[in-house]
Amino acid sequence: MARITNEDCLVKVPNSFELITIASHRSREISTGSAPKIELKHKNEKPTVIALREIASGIVDVNEVREYLIESKRTSNTVANMLKQAEEAEAEMETAGTTTGSKESQDPSSEAIIPDEVVKND
Repeated sequence: MARITNEDCLVKVPNSFELITIASHRSREISTGSAPKIELKHKNEKPTVIALREIASGIVDVNEVREYLIESKRTSNTVANMLKQAEEAEAEMETAGTTTGSKESQDPSSEAIIPDEVVKND
């Protein structure tokens, strides 16, 4: 293969968006140190060209990469949601703590609010 084109790759991955996603993932792997799975024609071939050549030649297992990408998105979304929830809970606790503190200084008979229970200050 002298020159790689999208048409060569679309035979293996019929969806253009999926092709771009898989090629960019493989390109990042190569640029961060993963060994190319094909013989390089030139010393300084770009990672994107190598990734596209691997896809066109059928060396890259498209289904495996697809499943990896789906799972990594699920995991990152779960972790991101957990972090967001933790930050929101922390912010609520800080807000509740400053609100309770200011009420206590104004009115000593006020109640401090603790999650899931109410404690009366004496």
